[in-house]
Amino acid sequence: MYKKFISEKVYGYYEASKPVLVVKDLDMVREIMVKNFNCFVNRRNFPAGEPFDHAMTSLEDDHWRHVRNTVSPTFSSGKLKKMCLLVEQTAKSLTSNVREACREGKEIELKNVIGCYTMDVIANTGFGVSIDSLNDESRFVTEAKNLVNFGEQLIVILIFLFPFLAKLLPKVGISLFPQKSIDFFNSFLDAAMQNRSGEEGNAQNRHDFVQLMVDENKKNETSTENGSAAAEGEDQQERKGLTRLDIQGQAIIFILGGYDTVSIVMSFAFFLLAHNPDCLTKLQEELDEVLAGKSPTYDNVQNLTYLDMCLNEAMRMYPPGFVVDRMCTQDCEVEGVKIPKGMMVAIPFLAIFQDPALFPDPDTFDPERFTPENKANRHPYAFLPFGQGPRNCIGMRLALMEMKIAMAAVLQEMTPVPCAKSVYPPKLGKFQIKAEDGLWVKFVPRN
Repeated sequence: MYKKFISEKVYGYYEASKPVLVVKDLDMVREIMVKNFNCFVNRRNFPAGEPFDHAMTSLEDDHWRHVRNTVSPTFSSGKLKKMCLLVEQTAKSLTSNVREACREGKEIELKNVIGCYTMDVIANTGFGVSIDSLNDESRFVTEAKNLVNFGEQLIVILIFLFPFLAKLLPKVGISLFPQKSIDFFNSFLDAAMQNRSGEEGNAQNRHDFVQLMVDENKKNETSTENGSAAAEGEDQQERKGLTRLDIQGQAIIFILGGYDTVSIVMSFAFFLLAHNPDCLTKLQEELDEVLAGKSPTYDNVQNLTYLDMCLNEAMRMYPPGFVVDRMCTQDCEVEGVKIPKGMMVAIPFLAIFQDPALFPDPDTFDPERFTPENKANRHPYAFLPFGQGPRNCIGMRLALMEMKIAMAAVLQEMTPVPCAKSVYPPKLGKFQIKAEDGLWVKFVPRN
């Protein structure tokens, strides 16, 4: 559709009987996401039941603003530096596992191995749980995988097209997410918060999501347990801390938002580098020069500019967030286009990133697209892998940090190369950024 209406600012389609306006004009994208944000605060309302309806991705208006402002300190520079020690430890575990496969000459499927790494980072930085999911699948890992694999179910597509089913299906015993997994994480979170509340002296040594929730929950001690008053929308100034449902919702989205997105980008980045050895050599030369044999840290990975370019190019070719939506909350006009209240607006990131007018020869892996000079010659809203404006990805800096540290640690001593199982270019499945044949490589020691 993007190609069919290439000369138009907008086009549209129907989801069942609901019209959707697709915006491809980049000046309009800027107006919607930043300048005219007050008319497009909310995202698609996708009813999934509790605690998902209290996750930041589902909240609206003042309730969303309150939770966003409360959780934002988790991703400040100071907090990320403290979290970085946990990420570094997890990256060393990943490197050790890849080193073992390298020593044995094994072919590895990147999405599986990198997925274990991102799961370990989530457990560490989010919940203070140290795991090695590649070698020892704990209950935490099992239930987390049950949650993140929900997207492959036909029921998701049905509810997407017919939202009214979200309320009807539970009455006949069908749920969108596995209730057993939801109950596990609710109980896990409650127990962790209770334990943290009782260890006042050790609180300063905790630098994870659970500790922030404990601190915020103290502000909410006078609220009712189910937080009904807050949930029913009292004035933002009257809110104190987060309700129990707010906390559960953010914990669940921490898992869902941090697992698949990061593992998709990292696995495709490794795979693309394996099939573009000139780019890989240039990256490894940068690692040698900047790191000089030292382990990657929060500070030194900031100077890995070519690694940043490689990750951006991987996200351009295979963005995990390939479309973003906004709900128009009041009649408005954007760049001469009138948008009525209640209209769903979609921004097709994948199609924009693949537009040859913006990125010539878009199927070619070329990190040089992201040199300062080339970026300056392109519309600033042509590449938004984490969104933009007040409702951009809150975990962007954590995601970039964990990707850079892990990739630098592995590529310092090993080189990915194509293997017998490699299928390049990868063929994507339907409805998601996933390689049908897997992303297979071998790692060999560097000379």
